Amino acid sequence: MAVNWNISKSDLPVDLLARVPKARALKVRARSAPSLETIAQRVRAEYLEMPGLNLTREQARCLWGLDAETCDQVLEYLVDSGFLVCTRHDSYVRADAG
Repeated sequence: MAVNWNISKSDLPVDLLARVPKARALKVRARSAPSLETIAQRVRAEYLEMPGLNLTREQARCLWGLDAETCDQVLEYLVDSGFLVCTRHDSYVRADAG
């Protein structure tokens, strides 16, 4: 037996409609995007917490929820600063790991 889940307001008792709270507009605060330095600090902290961490660019993007451009900039920054190195397998590890 099929159930019809399409119910209109006219199908509901009037007293029930009076008890349903009216929807309120949600106030959403706009958040500013974190700076590249803030993201780099977070990435650095993850590598320090897990010394054997070995990630490709794609894995890093997924792990930290970054878009491709931002992730590439952060990884390049950390390589340029000497914290990370890019291996011949295109993965990123701590420079002092090897």
